[in-house]
Amino acid sequence: LRANFATWAIGLSIVLFGLCPAYAADVVRDGFEVQGLSDIWNHKRAPDDRVSFRKGEAREGRQFLALDVRSKDFDQACKCKRNYISEATDMKPEFGSEVWYRFSLKILGLNDSFQTTRWVLGGWKQEVDGSPFLALRFDGGVFYITIESADTRVMLASSLIDARGFIKILKGGQAERFGFITDKDLYYGDSGIRLKHGKAVYLPDPRGGWVDLMIKVKGGLQGDGIIEVHANEQFVVRATGKIGVDAPVGSGQYLRLGHRRDRTNTDAVLLIDDYRRGPTRDSVAN
Repeated sequence: LRANFATWAIGLSIVLFGLCPAYAADVVRDGFEVQGLSDIWNHKRAPDDRVSFRKGEAREGRQFLALDVRSKDFDQACKCKRNYISEATDMKPEFGSEVWYRFSLKILGLNDSFQTTRWVLGGWKQEVDGSPFLALRFDGGVFYITIESADTRVMLASSLIDARGFIKILKGGQAERFGFITDKDLYYGDSGIRLKHGKAVYLPDPRGGWVDLMIKVKGGLQGDGIIEVHANEQFVVRATGKIGVDAPVGSGQYLRLGHRRDRTNTDAVLLIDDYRRGPTRDSVAN
């Protein structure tokens, strides 16, 4: 019954969003309970032979989305491996809107011997060139979350190190301790970002099971940005300040979920389930 209701609700959302652009106040859900991606997703970067809907130990319902990358995959256009979905054009809120997201991630097919760099599992991008202003990274087998503040990158949390001491150690000349991090030079700027950390010091590892993420997203180039991260029902960190890359006023933003990574000789499968988006925490929490 729940699966049938979810399917009906998704179908209704698709009809409504086909009539008018989506706004941050809309509540959207996708449990990936039907075969095929719904119209809330742009899947032009998700090849058909690398996308599947699997049954089994879903985080919610009976099945989930699986996005594969194989050792021989390589996209010449980006000089990378990529297989991801993103919010469709009619679903994009304006940059600066306050939006809450919730979804679950899990990675299959990796062991401790693999090596890779520049692997982004998801991120929120403005409609301009450059890095996501909020990124879910998995470099060197370490899951961590970063934000962009103009030309400076800020680490919010990781599955390996306590992010509260990261920048002090980095600026103290011990950058070699963070071999998994790419583009270290981006972290040295004075972002002015204010961080409030919770009791959950480390992020859960998506190789060890489903990671439930609930994230408040509000970009702001005038110092009014807010990012708040919860993982597996635990408050992790809140960031406030200038959040985003320099862009024209009124530009849109969108969430991207999947693989974008450097060339490597490993296969991997990213599982995604129970996607929700809404204007408040309560609208996605229940």
